Amino acid sequence: MRMLRKYFPPSVKRVVKMVMYSSIDIYQSITGTRKPMTPPAMASLLIGGGNFQNIGKGFRFHLVNKAGLNKNSTVLEIGCGYGRVAVALTDLIVSPGRYDGVDIVEKAVDWCTKEITPHYPNFRFHYADVSNPYAKHEDGRSASAYRLPFGDNTYDVVYLTSVFSHMRPNEIRAYLNEISRVMKLHGKCFITYYLINSFVEEQIACKRALQDFRYDFGDFLSTHKRTPEHAIAVSESLVRSYYQEAGLVIDDPILYGTWATGEKHFSYQDVIVATKQ
Repeated sequence: MRMLRKYFPPSVKRVVKMVMYSSIDIYQSITGTRKPMTPPAMASLLIGGGNFQNIGKGFRFHLVNKAGLNKNSTVLEIGCGYGRVAVALTDLIVSPGRYDGVDIVEKAVDWCTKEITPHYPNFRFHYADVSNPYAKHEDGRSASAYRLPFGDNTYDVVYLTSVFSHMRPNEIRAYLNEISRVMKLHGKCFITYYLINSFVEEQIACKRALQDFRYDFGDFLSTHKRTPEHAIAVSESLVRSYYQEAGLVIDDPILYGTWATGEKHFSYQDVIVATKQ
């Protein structure tokens, strides 16, 4: 069955997932078995599948070890979703440390504000009215014109997971400049991507990559023709130039992901850790 799934169109896969997640939610609602600060299963359509708690703890481990996150850190997560990483950080970050999460899905922000903030007042969540076809939100402001609602030099750590993999290069460039603005000097950012270089181009051409980036839009590749934001891969050299422009120094080597080879690596997507200089 797992081998056959790749031949199913995305619309069929989504319907199957909706039926499965809806059944789980109904069961947990009846039996009262949903864990505290765990969102409905239907939220997996936004944040992806897998174990909510374990994935969050995995990112926490990486942020501590690669970005220097500690109990007093001021932290910004762009694309916080339903708080998968935030929940994992609640027993680590204590006042005067703080966490701010931003997302373009208003119901996710509302859920986090209702379920997490009352228990952890130093964890706050903010709605960003920004357009993105993948998130089915197309009447907000342009991502390339968005300005984060925070002051300059505020955060020790900024991280984004599976955000830039749904954004076009000009939007990524604008976000990196904003990220640099709100970071403290010597602060760290931890960001995931699908990066394209000569090795990855060969992997894609030979059908060895786990993502089928078959559609060329000029300055990026995508797995989808009609809605390219579903999954976007960008040139590594272009991304490096954006970091340099934003005053962010990449902590080489880049942590390449599993997606391009199928072999086990640091994470599924590629990860760039950088320092504001």
